[in-house]
Amino acid sequence: MKEADHFRIIHRVIVVIIGLALLYWIVESVVGTFVMHEGSFLQQIFTPGIHELWMRALVVGIIIFLGIYRRITLTKRIQAAEALFENEERLRTIFDSTQSGIVIIDASTHVIRDLNPAAAKMIGVARDQIFGKICHRFICPNEEGECPISDLGQTLDDSERVLVKANGRTIPILKTATSTFIDGHEHIVESWMDISERKKMESELEKKAHDLGERVKELECLYGISKVIEKPGVSLQLILKGVVALMPPAWQYPEITCARVILDGRVFKSANFKKTGWKQVANMTVHGRQAGTVEVHYLQERSQRDEGPFLKEERNLIEAIAERLGRVVERMQAEERIEYLSFHDVLTGLYNRRFFQNELERLSHSRYLPIGIVMADIDGLKRVNDTLGHKTGDKLLQEVAMVLESATRKEDVLARVGGDEFAVILPGIDAKETELFSARIRKAFDEQMKKKKLDAGISIGFAIGKDRDTSLHMVLARADQDMYRAKKLKKSKAAEL
Repeated sequence: MKEADHFRIIHRVIVVIIGLALLYWIVESVVGTFVMHEGSFLQQIFTPGIHELWMRALVVGIIIFLGIYRRITLTKRIQAAEALFENEERLRTIFDSTQSGIVIIDASTHVIRDLNPAAAKMIGVARDQIFGKICHRFICPNEEGECPISDLGQTLDDSERVLVKANGRTIPILKTATSTFIDGHEHIVESWMDISERKKMESELEKKAHDLGERVKELECLYGISKVIEKPGVSLQLILKGVVALMPPAWQYPEITCARVILDGRVFKSANFKKTGWKQVANMTVHGRQAGTVEVHYLQERSQRDEGPFLKEERNLIEAIAERLGRVVERMQAEERIEYLSFHDVLTGLYNRRFFQNELERLSHSRYLPIGIVMADIDGLKRVNDTLGHKTGDKLLQEVAMVLESATRKEDVLARVGGDEFAVILPGIDAKETELFSARIRKAFDEQMKKKKLDAGISIGFAIGKDRDTSLHMVLARADQDMYRAKKLKKSKAAEL
């Protein structure tokens, strides 16, 4: 029970007591005058006996107490009213100065009864233009009958919603709504906080996080390609197959991305590849020439971005991949060239002496017995160089190489082992077949020289390795000796003529 209720009860009790005391006083005086004939009525009232004085004193005391009490009560009421007024002013000041928008809405009619300046500013109209308006489709996007509080029974506590401004635009807000009674009627008190900046920052952070994720995917792609390239002994074919498998996950929509690499007519593509109009292409340059392309295709259409549906960072990525592959091809071609030159003669394209010696070791003591070895020496090469020039001499050596290549089999080993000397290993060939091979070479050479009108000849010698205990190096030495005998014999005949 409130303090005001206590004072009200005490006040009523005292009034009743005073009334009863006065009634008793008057009744006693009437009885004394008209029944007991003890004097007039006024005498009975104003000339009481001793036994009545205490009662009158009590009544007077109570009246005095009541007056003092009334004074105290009135003072308290005045103070309470002043305090209430101050509280109302304080609440109104807080209501009007808070940065959060506050609106008071009639729960039954949804009419806006009050709002603070912050709410009016958020809505975009003056306060007096909002009073009496229905909140549906004005500040709240919900239709009539769909009020989250009064109709749907929801409780909103820091709930993310939207506020409809006067111009029809919406802004994101953080809303709290509660139901309360004002002057006996149910009202809804809503408070809003504009979170546009926060949502903007969240959106920017989400975008940055997404962009960071995309960059991580791109780095993982480049790292994966580097790991494939750096594998010992990996072939160019395996590298390109690995690249087309690693590329799609690095793009923005990996589930609809496919890739293809074309290098000098060879095509490498991902398993889901399909050529479409939504594509990115980067040229692959090798030693200054366009050797191929690196391509990414989308299997479905997507919204336009920096380059069609693709991001500018994806353009940078595909260019980086094409550049990296171009350098890889150059390096591998250089390595292949170095390896080729280590075992081949630059001028003729035949195997060189180093490779020929390795093959002698490999074929020694082999099952390919018998093995024939043929040695051939160009007669007159120095004369051609001196009279017609080294360019013609080089051409002569190339002609000899072509003659020998046309006469050899796939399993034979043909090499240029000296300036004007050539050697052939013939696995599985006996002496008779080796002699026939030598004759074919001599005949083909003479025909070619006659055709080219070059004054040059060829001296040929051969030897046969018949058992595994015979070193092919020894067989080569015998073939070399046989060749020099043929050369010496040719010179002797020329001298006689």
